[in-house]
Amino acid sequence: MDRGHGYVDAAAALALLQSGGASDAPGLPGDDKKRVQDNIKHGAVIKVENGKVTRTASNLSPGEHFEIYYHVPPDTGSVIVDLSGFTAGPPPNQNQLFGDDIFLTVHSAKTSAIGEGDYRVYNFTTGGTFVINDPDEGLMRITLNGDSTNGTEVGATVTIFSLKEKLPGKTLKSRIVDGGLRVVPFKVAAGAGDLSALL
Repeated sequence: MDRGHGYVDAAAALALLQSGGASDAPGLPGDDKKRVQDNIKHGAVIKVENGKVTRTASNLSPGEHFEIYYHVPPDTGSVIVDLSGFTAGPPPNQNQLFGDDIFLTVHSAKTSAIGEGDYRVYNFTTGGTFVINDPDEGLMRITLNGDSTNGTEVGATVTIFSLKEKLPGKTLKSRIVDGGLRVVPFKVAAGAGDLSALL
């Protein structure tokens, strides 16, 4: 949901082009690092966050975005995104129908074909706590957008953290030699929809 830096000002863009002030220099060259987060840092100059993270976005114009890439490690049961401390301009200057707000989106770490269901949060809000259960492992993208219908600049503080999945007790702990075999009898309850095993 990358909406850029606010509304397009066509007249100002044309004036910039005509003045020769728009650079023809190419963007950053590509890179061949194998880690996705290294490439994001190189190309988009965005740091990948881990653990508990608190960031504040301020003075977001209508349509302007603020992004956080968050690393979701294996065995994560849920990621919690808390939006608080919403700020906006004085009410007379806000959207007269429903006030100003933030368009909050959380995109899963899925890296294959992108579909609408890959947005685990897709909400116009001024605050709240959003729980993403069973998140995909990898890089999750959290984006705060100044709603494109806003009348003023907005801001908020976002706190992100993850909770580990509670794993069941060990069924078997043993050594196994190369080419060896261990059989673990396990009774699956009638009507069970699926069975997960962790080695």
